[in-house]
Amino acid sequence: MFRSPFLASIALVFVLFSSPSALAQSFSDVSKDNDGFDFFRSVEFIKSEGLANGYQDGTFKPNNLINRAEFLKILVETQFSRDTIDNCITNKISSNEKYIYFSDVPRDAWFAKYVCIAKSENIIKGYTDGTFRPGQNVSYGEALKMAVNTLVEYTKESTEGLWYYPFEEKLQQFSYISQIYLQKDPRSIIFIKDGKTDCQIYDCDFYINRGNMAQIIAAIKIGKAPENEKIVRYLKNSYKTDIYKITIGKVYSLLLPDRISGNPSEDGSLPGADPQTFTFYEADLCVSENGYYGKDENSVYFATKKLEGADSVSFQHLAFAVAKDKNNVYMMGEILPNADSATFKYLSSEKSCSDGYYFEDKNHKYNCGTGSRECTIE
Repeated sequence: MFRSPFLASIALVFVLFSSPSALAQSFSDVSKDNDGFDFFRSVEFIKSEGLANGYQDGTFKPNNLINRAEFLKILVETQFSRDTIDNCITNKISSNEKYIYFSDVPRDAWFAKYVCIAKSENIIKGYTDGTFRPGQNVSYGEALKMAVNTLVEYTKESTEGLWYYPFEEKLQQFSYISQIYLQKDPRSIIFIKDGKTDCQIYDCDFYINRGNMAQIIAAIKIGKAPENEKIVRYLKNSYKTDIYKITIGKVYSLLLPDRISGNPSEDGSLPGADPQTFTFYEADLCVSENGYYGKDENSVYFATKKLEGADSVSFQHLAFAVAKDKNNVYMMGEILPNADSATFKYLSSEKSCSDGYYFEDKNHKYNCGTGSRECTIE
């Protein structure tokens, strides 16, 4: 089996990824100035290394889904020589066989030689019905499994919890991985039930697009993360969604609300947060799109914003995006004017998130609604 070394050193990580303005734009629809920004640096990396190309019209189409055969082709060509790929069927499959390992992979199919490599190298195993399903869109878990087994090392699926967690765990040792988690949908959480994943029952896994493909490959090929960026753990809410990523050196928010005043960090990191003592406050579903409060021994945060002057010792989350310390009351990380912290308390909420939450202090009653994202005095 031919395995090429990593295509870039840690030095290249900083050259490419700390200075995105230095990268030339190769595709008209993947720019750091438009919706393709999430994928820009990954796509430019795999393009510069000859790992994937765009379309004749000058686009990359990062939001297009990618099927299992297409994704496998890119992975195999990344790691194996052209001679090895072209001769796999001749060397490993009898000339009498019309199909290559699977009932839906004809010998003369364009993707047959890639399937031949992948199956013979234990990268894929196919489905229990004997098919490979080449035209089926590749899911998040399947993509991680194929990428890790091809580009890192053979890894077994988990028999409990998240079936693809071992593959996520392998990827966590590599740099530039955080944006893949930002792309994740809560439906990607998969649990084993009676020997089957609930996604096999409910079809809840989601599919990756060409931009995600670039992210996964770039994350692995660029190289291992610097020591202080190695991931220690993830903090999940009660809905089992990743909320914070904890590395050796930083804390990252994986939810980036679009209406936080101040200057949230571009990479999602919490300025000055202590990874060892950081914790966050659980909140109900209504707050999920607005951010969470978190704190360490010295500071308090709302999403990525540090609350200047907030007292970490006396700080407490009340409900929704409302919290207080001994000096102030906060709504979505902003001080609520004229509220009396000493007497401010949570009363109740309506059944609908949009109808608001009720609070009061010695002077006023407040309705803090999710629709307006502010508190009004009643």
